Amino acid sequence: MVEAVGLTTLAFAYSLPVALAGALAIGAAFSLLYPSLSLIVVDQVSEARRGAALGTLTACFDAGVGLGAPLAGVAAALSGYEGSFLLAAAIALGSAAMIAIAIAPHGRVAAATRVSAR
Repeated sequence: MVEAVGLTTLAFAYSLPVALAGALAIGAAFSLLYPSLSLIVVDQVSEARRGAALGTLTACFDAGVGLGAPLAGVAAALSGYEGSFLLAAAIALGSAAMIAIAIAPHGRVAAATRVSAR
């Protein structure tokens, strides 16, 4: 969500301070993304499958970064930089929604189970 706000801010930034604020939000959110997703993945698989699960996450993460740059370039060519940043914001919101839906049935119950087991 923070990344989407930062991307939207950057899309409409017409001054350096506003652009820097958007970039700071993007950087802060992106720096927490991989560790957070890694924890979600590790919690969803058995200990024996953690290596494979983290490898798959890393491959998909890298593929997303690798494919995202050309996609952003196409969006920028078609609609300008604003369109490119807004497309990235929409993808970030869609991804956040998919993750929330995917972990919702398990997230609260599993977290409560882990806390009570300690």
